[in-house]
Amino acid sequence: MHWKLNLSIFAVNLIAAGLLFFIFSPAFGLLNVINYVFYVGLFYLIIFIAAFVMRGGFFDAITHSFRKVAHRLAPSRPSTQGWEQRLAPSEVIQTSFFRVLFIQTTALIVLDLLLLALYYAAD
Repeated sequence: MHWKLNLSIFAVNLIAAGLLFFIFSPAFGLLNVINYVFYVGLFYLIIFIAAFVMRGGFFDAITHSFRKVAHRLAPSRPSTQGWEQRLAPSEVIQTSFFRVLFIQTTALIVLDLLLLALYYAAD
């Protein structure tokens, strides 16, 4: 079941890269296709690294401290009620979401490397 989800998301990523290519490309060529696949892959890489850092628990203590200070400054505000029971950022990132991000990032980077190899082999 996960491979169907990953394949459909990969197809959407390729469509997005194709749309970016046809809308913004000054010239139609393999190098521009490589560039736009890289842009989509870079977007996924940035999101993946942010999710990796959040999942590792880096922001948990900082978030806990900010919530504690906000509760002490305005304890009657509804947004600060129950701050101890709120989820930490590391608990928000689901394992399935993280796995999909990893697979999509890897697939786009591998596709970009294959296209680069094809580009330099044709030269």
